[in-house]
Amino acid sequence: MKHFRFTLQALLTVREREERSALEYYARQLQLQQQALDDLTAIETDLAAGWNELRELMTRACPVADLVQRQAHCQRLGERLERQRDTLARAEAAARLALLQLITAQQSREVVVKFLENQQENYQRECAREEQKLLDELARRTDPPSSQNQLNPELLWN
Repeated sequence: MKHFRFTLQALLTVREREERSALEYYARQLQLQQQALDDLTAIETDLAAGWNELRELMTRACPVADLVQRQAHCQRLGERLERQRDTLARAEAAARLALLQLITAQQSREVVVKFLENQQENYQRECAREEQKLLDELARRTDPPSSQNQLNPELLWN
């Protein structure tokens, strides 16, 4: 019997490549999301330190220019914090989209794999049928005619 050949092997290869690509893209998006989160945390830490420093400056005698400068710095950090929150939100949305693309790619590959499994099962059944035909043919050829059978006729079945 001929060897098994999957008729959609090229499609399976394409689907596997698409899934790998989607997985890599998702990993990059997760890295970008983590970087945005790390940056946000760093800005929040800087802002908290800036406000603490401003409070300390207010409790002791210092020039007003220093207070104004420190307050402007804190305001800039606050604006930067808001921009970073927006960046993080965009990164999270991109990661969610990449995850959906990955899931879609996996499902597309799984459809082709399921078809492959069905074809393999059909091939195995066909092989078993062919093998049984050969065995039946060999058994038929090697059996002597029933009239020449040396067995006890009472023991013969059918």
